[in-house]
Amino acid sequence: MLSQWVSSNEPFDVNAKVVDFILPSGEWNQDLLKQYFPSNVLSTISSVSTNLDDPCDLITWSGSADGTFTIKSTIHSLHQDPDSSHAPLFKKLNADGAFAASNHHGACGGVFHNHDGNFIFAYIHYLPNSSPLKAELLGILKGLLHAWNNSFRKLIVEVDSMHAIQIIDRGCSPMHPYLKVVQEIQLLLRRSWTVHIQHVMREANQPAHMLATHGLNQINYDCIFRIVPSFLSLSLAADVMGTWFPRNS
Repeated sequence: MLSQWVSSNEPFDVNAKVVDFILPSGEWNQDLLKQYFPSNVLSTISSVSTNLDDPCDLITWSGSADGTFTIKSTIHSLHQDPDSSHAPLFKKLNADGAFAASNHHGACGGVFHNHDGNFIFAYIHYLPNSSPLKAELLGILKGLLHAWNNSFRKLIVEVDSMHAIQIIDRGCSPMHPYLKVVQEIQLLLRRSWTVHIQHVMREANQPAHMLATHGLNQINYDCIFRIVPSFLSLSLAADVMGTWFPRNS
């Protein structure tokens, strides 16, 4: 959180840009930085060279050389964690759910990658009498079960539903309609393995979304893909290369 770096009691504009802390001469505004940051943080900031030729701030991903976010760079960054032993054993799961309001049916899908970002397998499960949240939760549950049954003991799970992540993390009331599903996920997470569940943008979850939406059109359909299905090949290739396409739904 920002509060762990900002030491001043003065109000800090969280929307401030880096260029706001740079003088017209191109040097850091030390007086302004001292108002907000402790000396150890200040020295780190001061060591960074500035460039006013291109004053626009950009959001970049530090896990890759060019700042582009990809599955492969995410897994590689986690492997660099000195606390992670046997890092190459990490697998990656992207899971998603889909829902059709016309008949209240849903589907979930997910795709597993190895530590290089390459395809391992994917799954689709049709879900009658579903809802948007139920489809998201079951997408995670099905994925965790597939991972455990395939002996993946170090797993990164990415989903684009913050609601699903929060309800798994915080739990829900005894009267919640999906209490049983949430409890099953929580029990799975307590097993002897390492699982990180994290939120990603919807655009970064396209392959799982395509699997889930494909399942909506397949009544009573449950499938495991050991090779990349044709409808998923372009999306997977774009994902590995860090290319995102806008999602309409």
